Amino acid sequence: MSVMKYIAVDTVGDEGAAAVASEALGAAGIAVEIRRVRGNVYEPRRMALEVRVPADEVVEARAILAALSTDATEAAEHETSDLAHGAPLRLTTPPPALRPLLSAGTLAKLAMALLLMLLVFFFGFTP
Repeated sequence: MSVMKYIAVDTVGDEGAAAVASEALGAAGIAVEIRRVRGNVYEPRRMALEVRVPADEVVEARAILAALSTDATEAAEHETSDLAHGAPLRLTTPPPALRPLLSAGTLAKLAMALLLMLLVFFFGFTP
C-alpha cells in the first residue's frame, strides 16, 4: 500500500477562493485536498487554506490555476476599463423591488394614534 504525497500548489485566504480552485482542478480530473494552515508570522491569528494536489499532478495543477488567475485578472481589467471610459455599470442581477416601509393599514393606525394624542394634549378630549 503506497501513500500518495500531496503538495501545496497555492495558498488562499478564504474558503471561497479555495472552492473555486478546487472546482477548477476537480473539473480537470485532479484530486484536491484543502488544508487549513496558520497565516504568516506577521498575522499569526489569520488562517490560510492550502490547495494541495498529488505530487505527480503539480505541473498540470499549477498551469490550470495560472490560467484561472489570468482569466480573472483580464475580466477585472475589462470591467475597470469600461467604467473608466464612462460605460454604464452592468448589473448581473436585477435590483430588488422597492416596497414601502409601512403598509397602508399601519400608517392609518399611526395617524389615528397621533390624532388622539393631539386631541388629548390640546383639548383634554378623552374618548
